[in-house]
Amino acid sequence: MREAKVDIDVIDSLAALIPHEEAEEGAGTKLVGLQARLIGKMMRKLLSAKHNSAIVCTNQLRDSIGGPFPTDIMPGGQAIGFFSSLILRTQRSAWIEDKGKRVGFDMKIICRKSKVGEPFKECTLPFLFRGKIDEISMLIDRAIEIDLIKQSGPYYQINFGKRNGDKVLGRNTLLTQIEEDEPMQQHLIQALGGS
Repeated sequence: MREAKVDIDVIDSLAALIPHEEAEEGAGTKLVGLQARLIGKMMRKLLSAKHNSAIVCTNQLRDSIGGPFPTDIMPGGQAIGFFSSLILRTQRSAWIEDKGKRVGFDMKIICRKSKVGEPFKECTLPFLFRGKIDEISMLIDRAIEIDLIKQSGPYYQINFGKRNGDKVLGRNTLLTQIEEDEPMQQHLIQALGGS
């Protein structure tokens, strides 16, 4: 059976889309609801068209104006929430540092809506500024959870593979060793039940 090829189209960002009328008018002109109408029309057209694409839209959060309590809202009106199959909210939860320098951050991802799975779940991924998710760090966290690696203060004891019983000082040292040692990576993945 052949797998269907799916294109991924990204709109970055919905908050930056400018309706035609707004582009032609002066900066001080009040044009209420134009962006919301534009996005509503765009969503209806995208969903009615036959395409083999996943459409990813990024947006920004803004503080609502008025009301007794400030709330986070997404620019572009209610259509985004109605038409989306999946809404994920991302935010930084902590910095990742190496030798006193910030090299990334822990990205907290909260599922606000899902038509394809269980909503309201959340996870945290280590994101490095060099543009990738730190998969080795995720493996270490999972290994600590199930005692494949035991942490005692700054020391990490390895309980798998050829290095069973070895102790390593510092998380960054452990991370570097696993990153540079391909067989050790494979042993860890296999011990975690991966392939």
